[in-house]
Amino acid sequence: MQRRLTWIILLLATLAVAWSLTHAINLYTQEQVRESGREWIVEVTLDAMASWEAEKLIDHLAPELLDETPASSWSRYFRSLSALGEWEAVEAVEITAESLPDWWQGSREASLDIELRIRFANDAPTIRTRLHRDEDTWRIRRFQVLTRLLAA
Repeated sequence: MQRRLTWIILLLATLAVAWSLTHAINLYTQEQVRESGREWIVEVTLDAMASWEAEKLIDHLAPELLDETPASSWSRYFRSLSALGEWEAVEAVEITAESLPDWWQGSREASLDIELRIRFANDAPTIRTRLHRDEDTWRIRRFQVLTRLLAA
């Protein structure tokens, strides 16, 4: 009886350790995905908005977003946004929603909604984005710049 109880305790302890390790790996993997998305969208946004070249953003848009809003519209949008002036600083990058699979599910897909606050010479707009990662490639599914300059 004593030996059986020892085996049960060892089995439960092993399961607890395995669960803890699995949970830790999952948290670490999901944080890597979050950080990857944050870094990627800041890099893409600053690259496009520092030069006001819409093509630098268009290259990263999801096909369904380009179907909704053609490249020519993005070019006009960026010409309007150039009234913001030169970018000065990234003030905030915040994930507002996420859909991240657990690592053991085998899926490489992920979705993040990220808001950026970037200070330009003439305003500090909020930029709302939705990113989708399929395998290891991020694509932009939403890119919306909320600025007083365009609202006026």
